[in-house]
Amino acid sequence: FSVFGLGNPLLDFIAPVEPPVLEAVDARKGTMNLVDRDGMERVLGKLDGYTNIPGGSAANTLRAISWLDRDGELEQLLYFGSVGPDLHGKAYNSSLREGGINAQVVTKSLPTGCSVILVTPDHERTMFTYLGACREFGLEDLDLTSLSGSQIFYTTGYMWDTDNQKQAVKRAMEYSRQHGVAIYFDLADPFVVHRFHEEFRSWLPSRVDVLFGNRDEFQIMFGPKLSDRQLLAEAAK
Repeated sequence: FSVFGLGNPLLDFIAPVEPPVLEAVDARKGTMNLVDRDGMERVLGKLDGYTNIPGGSAANTLRAISWLDRDGELEQLLYFGSVGPDLHGKAYNSSLREGGINAQVVTKSLPTGCSVILVTPDHERTMFTYLGACREFGLEDLDLTSLSGSQIFYTTGYMWDTDNQKQAVKRAMEYSRQHGVAIYFDLADPFVVHRFHEEFRSWLPSRVDVLFGNRDEFQIMFGPKLSDRQLLAEAAK
């Protein structure tokens, strides 16, 4: 495989909204908010309509790679995660495969995770994420044989929101290092970095080959007053 991606399979509900809708759901623009199923339903109840697509950060990355690789020069893409025993989970799996991705999602007891994404006219997105079955992915669900035959292991900081997911990522990264698989890690989101930046700073060095982050995420990691050049120097360490 070219890329072994591990992430949270989420069915996205995308809706264009005006700013007053964010006030009605008491959300700060541009944030990612973890909610329970009732919280997700409350937000959906404020909307006039929405579009459904398969999402989740790591899956979106693999879908983009597949789209860019229209000539088929790369080895196959492989995606792991967990969905629920429902129609959303089946649809998610089928959609990824139609997008050229080998989806090996496992089925768990909770419903398939969903993310309501409100897009304001300035194109900023505000997310309400119910992790659902994503939260149940664990060490026992890893396919280490497939991982050892991959060129790149890719995952994101979103996996740090549950301990069993985090332990699966750490095991996959250790295994990747032992078998010569490059490790690509995406910090994911400023609010993920707010929660875990101390752990990221102490744990990531020497474990990651490529670190993805934007200016906001690097400022939280390394210091809000550093210049862009200084932020990149710190990230490179």
